[in-house]
Amino acid sequence: MYAGPVSTVTGPAFNAAPFDPAMVNDTQVGTATVTLANGNSASFSYTVNGISQTKALTRQVYASPGPFCQ
Repeated sequence: MYAGPVSTVTGPAFNAAPFDPAMVNDTQVGTATVTLANGNSASFSYTVNGISQTKALTRQVYASPGPFCQ
């Protein structure tokens, strides 16, 4: 499982010359959690600006044999 903040960041372009880090503004707008069920599935839950969602994640196998996780 992983849980952490979701942020929006504004400021100068990453390649601005000179780059002024004092102009970077990081604002936390929510949280996110990824919970692994097994090697083939997980869930992604988040709340951003007061709106919550949960999405199912499924591993896609494109060639045989597929990966094997324990």
